[in-house]
Parts: sequence; C-alpha cells; structure tokens
Amino acid sequence: MSTAPPKISQLRASIPETFRLRSTLKGVSLFLLTGTLYVLTFIACLAEPHPGLQFAWGFANSVCISVLFIIGHDACHGSLTPSNFLNQVLGRLAFLPSWHPFTSWHLAHNQLHHCFTNLRTKDYVWVPLSKAEYDALPAYRRALERHYRTLAGVGSYYLIEIWYRHLMFPRSSDHQVLPRFTSLFDRGIVAVFALGQIAIAAAVGWPSTGQMLINVALAVIVPQLLWNWFMGLVILLHHTHPKVRWYDDPEEWSFYAGQVQGTVHVKFPWPLGPMLHHIMEHTAHHIDPRVPLYNLPAAQLAVEQSYAEDVIVSPFKIRQLLGILRQCKLYDYRRQCWLAFDGTPTTEPAAELVRSQMSCETAKLS
Repeated sequence: MSTAPPKISQLRASIPETFRLRSTLKGVSLFLLTGTLYVLTFIACLAEPHPGLQFAWGFANSVCISVLFIIGHDACHGSLTPSNFLNQVLGRLAFLPSWHPFTSWHLAHNQLHHCFTNLRTKDYVWVPLSKAEYDALPAYRRALERHYRTLAGVGSYYLIEIWYRHLMFPRSSDHQVLPRFTSLFDRGIVAVFALGQIAIAAAVGWPSTGQMLINVALAVIVPQLLWNWFMGLVILLHHTHPKVRWYDDPEEWSFYAGQVQGTVHVKFPWPLGPMLHHIMEHTAHHIDPRVPLYNLPAAQLAVEQSYAEDVIVSPFKIRQLLGILRQCKLYDYRRQCWLAFDGTPTTEPAAELVRSQMSCETAKLS
C-alpha cells in the first residue's frame, strides 16, 4: 500500500521558525558589498590595457553578477529583509547586472517553478522531452537539444530558452498573466541598464574602434555569457539527476515529489558554497522560500534529518556532472526513467520499481 506524502505544513514544520527570521542589516550589507565589488570589477576591466587581464576581470565581474543575482533572487521571494518595499527595490537593483526583469522572474520562478516543481505542464525549466517529442522535432531543433545537454550548452539553454523566450521577451502565454505596467517598467530599466553598460564600455575605448569593440566584448558580453553558463549549470543541477523524477500528470505529482524528491542538494566544495550564499542547499529553499539565504545551511540540515530517505544529496564532482549530462537526456513519463537520445533507458524505471515494492508488501500481508 502506498503512503500519502507529508503535507506542506508538515514539511515546513521540520524547519524551526527561528530560521525564517530576516535581517535588514544582513540583507542590505550583502547587497552593498556585492554591488560594490561588481562596480569595481567592471571599472577594473575597462581600465586594464592588457586583453588577457581584461578577460580575468571580466570573469571576476561575472562572479559578482551571479552572486548579486542570488541576492536578488532572495529579495524576490521576500526573504532577504523584513521589508517588502526594500526587498522589491533591492531585488530590482540586484537583477540589473544580470539583465533580468524582476516581474518576469517572479512569474517564471516564484509562481510557476516553485509551485509546480518538475511538473512539465507548468514548470518549464530544464523540462526533459519524451522520445516521441524529440523524434518529432526538425533536425536543427534536435541538434539544439543535443547541444543544450552538454557542458558547453547549458549556458545556451538558459540564454535562449529561459532569458530570451520567457523573461526579457515573454511569450503571449506569459503576457496573459504578467502585470502590464510593471512588466514593461522592469524590462525597460533592464534595457536602459544594458545599453548604458555598452555605451560606457565603448566610450572608454574611444576613439579607437578596436578598443571600443574589445571593451564591449570583455567588459559586457563575456561576463554575460559566463553568467548565463553558470546559471544554466546551477539550475540543471538543482532538478536534474538520475534519481530525480519528472511528471506530466498533475494527478501523479505532489508538492513532496517536486520539492523534496525532485530537488537536489549539491554539496559544492568550500569556499564555493558560502560564496554562492548556500543556494545549493536547495531542498530547504524549495520547502519554504521564506528562509533567508543566510539561514539555509541550518534549515537544510533540519530537512535532511527529518526526511533523510528522500532528500537527494550529491557531492559536486566533475565526473558526476558529466554522468548527469550523459544519462539525463530525455524522459519516459510512463515508466519514469531517464533516456539517452536514442531511447535507451539510462536509469531504472521508477514506475516498475514502485510496482515491485507494492507487490512485495502485498505478499507480506497475505
């Protein structure tokens, strides 16, 4: 017999209330510190005459973009500080370097991804295609899907499938639920910020056309591409794993299946975990986004102690990352297993495993 999964209230009760306490001092300090580092690395990139060192400063700038985005992500959830107004202001400012509109992200992430994690009819982040869907694609689109699920392609996926198609240039289905004025405002300030960055980088290189192009490439374009690659990789690791299941039937899906069984705690080596504000302690974040990033390690530990059998914990290793990219290409939603692009199962069918366990339980009862 199957056991009903824990209710949302039960899951959230596993996290002590003190871990939800928000601090204005901590939230504002994190934003100001990271924002200052972002500005300094941008200036250093433009001031450096050597292209190789410019690239190094551009890389450092991309790290600052990533960390600022994580802070903005917390603000968008309302968990960075106790003030909703301050969270909205800081969130919008923190999202500017990554060229992310606050309102579009709130819809895509808070309202869809968090509410329907790993349910493909709602959550469209790294949703795997079925074999039939993949085979029905034109050749160029199949090639793009194969590219996306490679180490080099994760950035292309995020840039094209998430940022371009849903955030900066939302589809008609997104427009139907986005508040029109704030959506236009947020996309407008992002566009002004991006154009301003490009103008500043070009102006510093004036009157040399070559230096203008180098500045725009290394101080603006390269950091954006690196940031998109990092983001694509992180969100892939959050919900793609041989043990993670995806669903296409709302009747089969549950909050527990998505937030606990479908979310991975990837243990990054020190100092990456603290530097990224513990965003990889992701199970606790999905169970209750009200937990601020500075309390996530303790909250994650509490969740793992309560639901040790179902929480997926995976130490980050290059070999395991390549294994995930190799195994998790397509998905069989009936048998609940991952497939290679040729349709070969790469993981044990979960549906058959469940039926086998139920048969054993029935035999014991009879």
